[in-house]
Amino acid sequence: MGSTGVAPLTLISHTTDIVQHYADVIVAAEHEVFFTTNVWEASRSAAVIKDALIELSRRTLERGGDKVVVKIMYDRGVAPAEGRVHQLVDPKVYSSPSVGLPSPEEIPGVELEVQNYHIPPVGTFHQKCLVIDRKIASLSSNNIQERGDVGFMVQLEGPVVQSIYDTAILSWWTSFHPPLPLLGKPVKYASKLTADMFKFGNDLPAMSVKEDPEVMAERTRQRLAKLNAVGTAPSPSSPLNPPPPARAFNPIILHAPHAPFPVAMINRTPRALRGQGDGYVPQNLAWLAAIKFARKSVFIQSPTFSAKPIVSAALDAVRRGVLVEIYADLEFNDDGEISADGLANRNVATFMYAQLADEHKDNLRVYWYTAKDQRTPLTARHTCHIKLMIVDETIAITGNGNVNHQSWFHSQELNILVDSAQLCADWRAGIDSNQNTRAYGRVQPDGLWRDAAGRELPTRASTPAPLAATSSQPSVAASPVPSAKKLQ
Repeated sequence: MGSTGVAPLTLISHTTDIVQHYADVIVAAEHEVFFTTNVWEASRSAAVIKDALIELSRRTLERGGDKVVVKIMYDRGVAPAEGRVHQLVDPKVYSSPSVGLPSPEEIPGVELEVQNYHIPPVGTFHQKCLVIDRKIASLSSNNIQERGDVGFMVQLEGPVVQSIYDTAILSWWTSFHPPLPLLGKPVKYASKLTADMFKFGNDLPAMSVKEDPEVMAERTRQRLAKLNAVGTAPSPSSPLNPPPPARAFNPIILHAPHAPFPVAMINRTPRALRGQGDGYVPQNLAWLAAIKFARKSVFIQSPTFSAKPIVSAALDAVRRGVLVEIYADLEFNDDGEISADGLANRNVATFMYAQLADEHKDNLRVYWYTAKDQRTPLTARHTCHIKLMIVDETIAITGNGNVNHQSWFHSQELNILVDSAQLCADWRAGIDSNQNTRAYGRVQPDGLWRDAAGRELPTRASTPAPLAATSSQPSVAASPVPSAKKLQ
């Protein structure tokens, strides 16, 4: 689905900053809000959204007129015996302490309808987006929960918003009660769009209600430092005495004014059946094509890097001289996620380097996510949740999909592919400014990370022997890459 749009703002920060931005735009809605996420947990993040809906109700009643219609869709799992999908959630359930949304009595100016999407056994709804009045959309990597994650959110405007809106409607699947007031009223755009038709920088309405950016950045940096101090390997730097790269931490990227750029929706529909099927979907084909046609460089950041087809595609690119950089989490493992010992990404790294001749190894650069205020990769379970690919510094893919088995074969995902050197430069600079991965996270040519003294990182289980090398051109089916079981 091709379109155009602009991206006035990106947030690369802790979930609390991204959720606060959601709240800032929700309270300004005039007609409708459509909000989708994978995980919804009763948490500080959920409380921020609840307060925003209460404030939206207050403003709606104050100005008079129709109620604002709000649709929220999440995936909290369904007992197999129930056998139902796209379940509407009873207000008594969604307003209970386990979910934390407001009751109808708390929001008399809002018509709230909540749906639980799950298609058992593994048809996970991994989509994360927010659409306000069909005018602005936020596409993000984070869930509504309390974790130490750093996430990535881009705000979009222009015709691409209508495509994201359509995706949300199709995902809902069942009828609306009540209907969305703007369902039959698409936004009309000029035949030729220019930068001066959109607001940028501090002219964005949401920026007028935000605190001082430097205060926000310092508070978030301190929060991340304290979170990351728990469960990390010993670091030469004090948690609150950052090395030089950490001092440039900046959660908000205000993009310079730009004309609408080409953008394509590259999604995947859910597949509830177990096994490896239905892999030929726009998301997967776009990822593979981007790597196949790369001429100079491929940059990928994902919590996990274990989808067999992409592993093979990345190795092919390395062998033909393309620089492939991969930022991944050392131990993204949450109650059975990825692998029982949390070693999937490590196994993939050692496998990939084992496939390469010495002359090609420097073209593959794998890094373990290293947080702000750290010089050692984190070994905590949740660290970074960013999903981003940049090819030849010109093409970027971002959204909800991780580079793993679950996102490749099962989950519903929403992603965009943009053609914009400006955004690619801004996003890469923001990524490297808001984490220390590039400075301290690179593994050595055997796939293992070591500090300056040659010490390896500790593991929660015995480190397995490196995966045996196959031929120089391993087939996708034969690649012994661990697969995911569950995803958040």
